[in-house]
Amino acid sequence: LDMAIIMRACLENNFCKMILSTEYYTIEANSYHEELKLHSTMFSRMYGTEPEVATILGGKTGYTSNSGHCLISYAETNDGRTLICVTAAGEGRYKPIYDTIKIYKEYSAK
Repeated sequence: LDMAIIMRACLENNFCKMILSTEYYTIEANSYHEELKLHSTMFSRMYGTEPEVATILGGKTGYTSNSGHCLISYAETNDGRTLICVTAAGEGRYKPIYDTIKIYKEYSAK
């Protein structure tokens, strides 16, 4: 529940929302490093498998010893509702993605 409350607050902040929904980001080279190209791990693990009844707009993957592989995300349903989904205890880095898509498919139609 705590993570869903944090996500709801993030969605009320345009800067946080932009970060969570950014798929690609490039950091220009400087005196410390060459150009860095970043790709959202959430988006990189789900293309082609999104639920048809909602569009997953952003989120953040994670891992801790207590939660295992996890994901918090938000989506917009075809009728304009915003949904937040939190998954944890994934047995591998793709499991939270598959669980999230399944949950959105099942609950966004309700």
